[in-house]
Amino acid sequence: MRARVSDLDIVSVQFEFKKAEDATWTSMGAPVTRIPYTGNLDPAALGMSYGDYHLRTVARQGRQYRPRTAAITVTLRRPDTSSAPSSSRR
Repeated sequence: MRARVSDLDIVSVQFEFKKAEDATWTSMGAPVTRIPYTGNLDPAALGMSYGDYHLRTVARQGRQYRPRTAAITVTLRRPDTSSAPSSSRR
């Protein structure tokens, strides 16, 4: 993931997620303090199960947190293996 900011006073960006039906946001690791503000979405490391999630960023400008960005929705699903190639030994 990548967050773009036009304000040069931003000192960090925090990536957050929550299950679509939950109210509480969870941080995805430590705040990112260097440009480019990037993070990895690792569902296994974050303990995410299959389903819909909201992702957002929270920027910090000095000691103040800026308004949160609008969340995007992503769906985590089991990979479709029905069309995966099969192998056979003879």
